Amino acid sequence: MANEQNDIFSAPQSDLETNADLSLLDAFIGESNRSFYKERFAKFEQGGGRAGWHWPALFVAAFWLPHRKMWALTLLYWIVLPIVVTIFIAIVGAFSTGLATLLNFLIYTLIWLGFPTIATNVYYQHALRKIEGVRQQFSSPEQQLQEIQRIGGTGIGGYVLAGILIALSVFVVVAAFMAGA
Repeated sequence: MANEQNDIFSAPQSDLETNADLSLLDAFIGESNRSFYKERFAKFEQGGGRAGWHWPALFVAAFWLPHRKMWALTLLYWIVLPIVVTIFIAIVGAFSTGLATLLNFLIYTLIWLGFPTIATNVYYQHALRKIEGVRQQFSSPEQQLQEIQRIGGTGIGGYVLAGILIALSVFVVVAAFMAGA
């Protein structure tokens, strides 16, 4: 169960608090797929488990993360994770190429199939952290709502960033291929 500080669907102290909390969450989600996320978030709060399937996270996680403005996770997904896995596989590969190949396949399969099961909860936790940060920064409900609308929702910037990261990835692969040829 979420702690009371982040438990926006629990019994409120007043109706005004509920309306404020829900409007901040609505504003953070934005228009795109609002009903889907609100339904899933309500299930999380009611103890319906933290896992669930999220198709965009399966097929287009590289675009979905920045589209939902989860910048730190985007960088983790695109840069940190591949570097860490590559270093790990290189170390294992020094001892056994077969084991390294198997581990590489298993790790990336686990990531590809595992992330979609937690993606909606990851987004939910992200939203709660952002809302709490805005609440601490601004005392006025109007200012809170404005800031949540600014930092939440979806954006074209995510697609631009993902496009740049894909182009860089292709460039690195082509350069590595050309250097080996």
